[in-house]
Amino acid sequence: MTSPVSGPHPETPVTRPTAVDLRVRTAPKIFPFLGAGFVLAALVALIAAWFSHASLVEAAAGGPVEFSFLAVFGFFLVTFGVVGVGVGALAFLLTDRVGRRRERTVHVVMEPVDDSTSDA
Repeated sequence: MTSPVSGPHPETPVTRPTAVDLRVRTAPKIFPFLGAGFVLAALVALIAAWFSHASLVEAAAGGPVEFSFLAVFGFFLVTFGVVGVGVGALAFLLTDRVGRRRERTVHVVMEPVDDSTSDA
């Protein structure tokens, strides 16, 4: 037996196209900025450690103590790394602010999609 083809289901509302205004802008990703800040800080730490690792430092106990290159580099890396990540975050915020200024509004018409028919 064949059944007659019926129209749309009574429980599904019939929708019509609606117009909407959307804001479109480009947004930067934060991790490249933070990573670039840390890499630049690591280079500065390497240069600072290279020129200061041979200096003698008075220890709290009294005699001169020489720190190894890696110890000095590690200290500078932690110190400059925090500053570098902070500078990268500030650069991200400035770039995001510029992106918000270049934001534009587009007019979009949303049309309903009938999911009951498939293109198989």
